[in-house]
Amino acid sequence: AVVSTQSGHYAGEQFNINFANEKLQQYFNKHIFSLEQLEYNQEGIPWSDIDWTDNAGCIQLVERKMGIFSIIDEESRFPKGTDKSMLEKLHNANAKNTFYIKPKITGSDFGIRHYAGDVVYNTVGFLEKNRGSFRDDLITLLKDSKSDFMYDLFEGVKLSSERGGRGKPKSATVASSFKESLSSLMTTLSASNPFFIRCVKPNATKQSNNFQNQLMINQLRYSGMMQTVVIRRSGYPVRRLYADFCSRYQPLLAAIYTKDAKDKVSLYLTKNASEKEWQAGKTKVFMKETLENVLEQQRVIILGSAATMIQKHWRGAIARMHYRKRLDNIIKVQSIVRAHLYRKLYLQTKSAALVVQKYVRGHIARQLVAEMWAEKCARLEAELESQRQALEARRAEMERLRKEAQEQEADQLRKELEEEEAARKKEEEERKKIEEERMREAMRKMEELEKKRREEEARKLEEEKIRIEEERLEKERRWSVSGRRLKNKRRISCVKSWKKKKLQERRKKKSERRSKKRG
Repeated sequence: AVVSTQSGHYAGEQFNINFANEKLQQYFNKHIFSLEQLEYNQEGIPWSDIDWTDNAGCIQLVERKMGIFSIIDEESRFPKGTDKSMLEKLHNANAKNTFYIKPKITGSDFGIRHYAGDVVYNTVGFLEKNRGSFRDDLITLLKDSKSDFMYDLFEGVKLSSERGGRGKPKSATVASSFKESLSSLMTTLSASNPFFIRCVKPNATKQSNNFQNQLMINQLRYSGMMQTVVIRRSGYPVRRLYADFCSRYQPLLAAIYTKDAKDKVSLYLTKNASEKEWQAGKTKVFMKETLENVLEQQRVIILGSAATMIQKHWRGAIARMHYRKRLDNIIKVQSIVRAHLYRKLYLQTKSAALVVQKYVRGHIARQLVAEMWAEKCARLEAELESQRQALEARRAEMERLRKEAQEQEADQLRKELEEEEAARKKEEEERKKIEEERMREAMRKMEELEKKRREEEARKLEEEKIRIEEERLEKERRWSVSGRRLKNKRRISCVKSWKKKKLQERRKKKSERRSKKRG
């Protein structure tokens, strides 16, 4: 994502997003330019350094020891810290930094020169949002959740006692948590082999068929794509393996009799191209785009002439094939005409012979027909008799099979009825068991309620007796002449009440044992 170049009053969330974009842009620049330089070095091609926009200063401004993140966290942990005091510390610590923008008019804003342009942030609510964090008991509860999703979300979240080290544990802030997450992301990216996809917005109003050239050029420039294009154009953008070069431009290399692909490519390019247009690497040949266009044109010309030669021989073969086919057709027509004439003569001779044969064969045939008719009648009578016997046997067999099928169906129906009866009885028994279990449960609950009611009545009776006894004792104390006598009576009453209480406890235990046995 490219940061907006227009000045605005953005909050802390946009500040974190823009810082993440800065880190990703730095990783993209280092990865692309280092890969380009690594390929040139591996192939032994001279490399000329190219200037590109480095945003390391902006990143240092945010994440250095006394950077913006450190000051925000320090003010967030300070009890009397405010947005105004935080802004003053930011101005004092970073006023001389070229990537920091201190407004000329005193207010609650500060700015940063990002790789995509200057952005102004409003500090109102910075500290309050930065302090927002979970309590340790909530984090522990979410870590112990049985939901895999919740566990994965809070698995890496540390408690305040795990972050502080020595002394008083420090509570996590939004800035520190975001910084740790971003550091983990960059570590993961550094250990992987990434592929970059750059998204470009055609316009700022989200309209179709509306392309703003300046906006798109700015996005390409700020995303590092222009530097990438400059690198590719200043060097050798076309790179082919020697085997691939020989495979594609084989028509051009037909006159060079060398088995080694590198030697064959070098010999051809030395004779037909200047040294500035190509360079020979260890495994690849590096070429300018103009040289590739020339090679492609020559390849097209040679392949075109070869195709013309192939077409010439192919058309000649087709013409010869058509000539042979016409010659064969003429010979076939001649043979058909001659055969028709000879056949006509043959048919005339044959018709005369057939007239003579017809009368002779007719007489012989009539005699044979009479004999065959007699034989056929006898054979038909025998066949009818055999068919009648077979039909009777088939009817008897069908009757037998029908009876067997009826018996099997009756047996099957009887088995099904028995199974249904057994299932019905089983369901009835299970239903009775469930009803009995419910009755036992109801009886047990009724006994418990009755037991509680009796205990409550006994408690109330005991309290009433104690109250009456106390009133009686109070009256005796008043009426008694000797205090000693009153004390003895009190002791006696206390002993009696204690004995009654013990007796009730024994009865209670006996009733509980009885109820357990019944249950």
